[in-house]
Amino acid sequence: MALYLRILLLALLHLTGGLKLFVHSPQKALLGSDVLLHCNFSVTRPPVDLKFLAILWKYQENQILRYDSKDLYHQPRVSFNEQDARNGIASISLSNVTIKDGGMYKCFVIYSPDSKDEVVNLDILVPPMIQIPSKRVHKFEKKTLLCSVIGFHPPDIDITWFRDGEVLVDSIFSKKQRNDDGTYSVNSSVTIMPDHNYKNQTFSCRVQHEALREPLEENFQLLYEGQTRSRILVIIVIIGVSVFLVLLVFLTWFFKTPRCRKSWSKGNQFIPLFYFCLLSARRAR
Repeated sequence: MALYLRILLLALLHLTGGLKLFVHSPQKALLGSDVLLHCNFSVTRPPVDLKFLAILWKYQENQILRYDSKDLYHQPRVSFNEQDARNGIASISLSNVTIKDGGMYKCFVIYSPDSKDEVVNLDILVPPMIQIPSKRVHKFEKKTLLCSVIGFHPPDIDITWFRDGEVLVDSIFSKKQRNDDGTYSVNSSVTIMPDHNYKNQTFSCRVQHEALREPLEENFQLLYEGQTRSRILVIIVIIGVSVFLVLLVFLTWFFKTPRCRKSWSKGNQFIPLFYFCLLSARRAR
């Protein structure tokens, strides 16, 4: 009787295998890349007997893979190596991941009559881009510098302003906007009063995000429009005043000169004023 119970116990241990499941979660993948969702299992008495094994994967309660000794089913962009199952590997590969692929996956391993399941969370990373819409300023006029950070995922992000390496602490953040493609955008701004001290200084918008291996930074210098426009305006005014004074002097001389005034009163053709005067002077000779 004792020998019979011992044999029965050994048979049960072989069937159940003392199943254990190991996963790596959360996992992260860049948009458009391929990712391996890790799920490994072990049994007490290897090797794995495929007759008792079944593997299932679900994404948000939708089955994306099913494997047993008789059949293999998987959705597009999902792949599974059947040979790995003999070595206790139930991992699957997702190709060309999108933002919609992010979320909760569940790995089920059945080693009859035992079963285990574990959750694997996948985060899709999309690196941000920086845009500085305007760098033009007017001297002694307040200017709000804007740093637009677009197209990133997940939404957590850090933006810092610098002026010649020193942190500008009065920056303001707008509310994050979710884009149609699932990414996010946000604006950061800082208000300054441009003066001669800012002319050669470098402003920087630095972004830190988990999709970046190192911070992303956009450096720029202010473009002073006020000085150029003022100089152009001064030149225009000087030219205008000069032309006016020359014309005034000429007209004063013209109408005070009897010959010019007389030729003007008798002129019946469309001839410039100075030509009337010159023609009259020649005739007088």
